[in-house]
Amino acid sequence: MNDNGCYNRSNLINKTFNVDELKKPAVSVGFFVFCAQSVECRIYQIQKSVCRQITFLNKMFSKTKRNQKNVDSADAEERGNELMKKELIYQHIDHTLLKAVSSWEDIHKLCEEAVAHGMASVCIPPSYIKRVHEVYGDKLNICTVIGFPLGYNTTEVKRSEVEQAIAEGAKEVDMVVNLGDVKNGDFDRVTEEIATLKRAAGDKILKVIIETCYLTEEEKIRLCRCVADGGADYIKTSTGFGTAGAKIEDIRLFKENLPKDEDVKMKAAGGVRTREDLELFLEEGCERIGTSSAIKILEDGENNNGAY
Repeated sequence: MNDNGCYNRSNLINKTFNVDELKKPAVSVGFFVFCAQSVECRIYQIQKSVCRQITFLNKMFSKTKRNQKNVDSADAEERGNELMKKELIYQHIDHTLLKAVSSWEDIHKLCEEAVAHGMASVCIPPSYIKRVHEVYGDKLNICTVIGFPLGYNTTEVKRSEVEQAIAEGAKEVDMVVNLGDVKNGDFDRVTEEIATLKRAAGDKILKVIIETCYLTEEEKIRLCRCVADGGADYIKTSTGFGTAGAKIEDIRLFKENLPKDEDVKMKAAGGVRTREDLELFLEEGCERIGTSSAIKILEDGENNNGAY
């Protein structure tokens, strides 16, 4: 016990009290004051510890929220980029349906999809041009095919097809070259036919299908010159009805051999089976891709068989 009648803490640890001693006023008061002080001190230490833990948990919670916010923001940005990328791809798609058994219901569905996704055009049989134009007007860019799919119609027949297609509302025509002329080596005649059809098309777009699956590399190179000299707007790989469709090697060959001073664009058609194909053809410089399966590829992740 100190001079104030209180026990030192160190002494209390080992001290044993008897009942008579605890009955002494000074001892009882001092002891219980000390005990109260000890309990208060312990409570304070516990409170400090709890506060530290609460502070730590709050910091961790705030950090977690920030991290989640960053993750959500990154996910939203990725979704936005993905949507933008899809929209850009759709802008290069000629949404195509050229099957012999295509019904009006099929064509109408194709047109609705093209409008909804902002596609470059619908490529449809000539027999549906007028009806589609009446229904959709300027909301839809109509493309059709000429001398399709074999290309051996006479030039006069093809010219007549072009004139009628444009009169009924088409703004783009995809012609097939006469492969017989190509195989005969009569490239001047091929060029003249292209020029004739371009004059018939006027300010409308003319694409020239050369059907690469039937050609040698030398023939493809010569046809690049024919397409440019004939004044066409595009060179196109395939009809989608041949033995094979577009190949990236052909697009690269076109790029190497199309005259640099001529603004001839490229279109890939047939054989475009996956999203990777779509992106690769666009990266290689194709302005258009003809396919019936763009929506399945981009929205559902499905593959197509590469044909129209």
